Amino acid sequence: MTSGADIRDRLAQSAMYDKLESILGLVNERKSSLTVPNKWPFEARAGGSVSGAQLAITWSRRNEPTATLHLNSDVDPEHAAETLLNRTYGLIAASFADRIIGRDGKRDVTAGMLRLVSQRLKDLYTGTFDQIIHGQSLPLVSIDHLERDGPNPFLYQPRTGEVRGDFSGLVRQALIRLVDRKRLRREDVDAELLASLFRELFSNTHLHARTDLEGALYRRSARGIVFALRPVDIPHEAFSAGLSALREYIESMERLAARPRVEFLEVSVFDSGPGLAARAFGAPIPDEMPIEREFDLVHKCFPKEHHIGS
Repeated sequence: MTSGADIRDRLAQSAMYDKLESILGLVNERKSSLTVPNKWPFEARAGGSVSGAQLAITWSRRNEPTATLHLNSDVDPEHAAETLLNRTYGLIAASFADRIIGRDGKRDVTAGMLRLVSQRLKDLYTGTFDQIIHGQSLPLVSIDHLERDGPNPFLYQPRTGEVRGDFSGLVRQALIRLVDRKRLRREDVDAELLASLFRELFSNTHLHARTDLEGALYRRSARGIVFALRPVDIPHEAFSAGLSALREYIESMERLAARPRVEFLEVSVFDSGPGLAARAFGAPIPDEMPIEREFDLVHKCFPKEHHIGS
């Protein structure tokens, strides 16, 4: 029988939603090592970066304590590590790997990569938005097992370690950096609505992402929100990346567009927990459970009294 060390799941630069789903299915069936792109066009699609991060977390959990990440050779050697770690999915993949192998397929580069991960986290936790923003995306992450000086102060109260009660200031700063420079009308964006949504989503990940279904702390845990500006040129087939729900959503906005481009803000969440449905169910979700039942379980996880909006 082929061992996990001999099987490598590799995400090509052309990979999109369908390939991610395929690899997730395989990861749940057998052990494997993983290779992700240093540069990945899918990252600029709605949900692309967090989908890659979720894949890396699931892969790590299925393969620990021998989860081996192989570095890709799609970027010049002197820029490869920085390119990978500037991307949320790459940072999570490196942070959740037990072992990292260099581009030559042989050399163990784990120690060197973890030093670079530590520097990237320092930038994300203490830097300015100019240092944190990658392209048109603002990643706000918290990686528990690598936090030596406390949790991310953008997301947590430095003294108490509690989730910040108000994200309004953070959202306004993000809008200034992401929206104003693109000459969109920031006054048309409801910052308070976004801040409330932001807190609701992140608070949920804080409560449920760090422990398994029995309440035991995970060996590694992380959570985050990616706040991004997503301009979509019409026609939009390339942007929807083969996902019918996203294509239909973009189509619903086309009639409101004043020019052949639709711009919207993305707020995507990822975490390392067992999943909302599994939490509500109290056990791993069986393969035969209907998707409608799983949706109902997820819906119950959000308090009815916390309605957001006007």
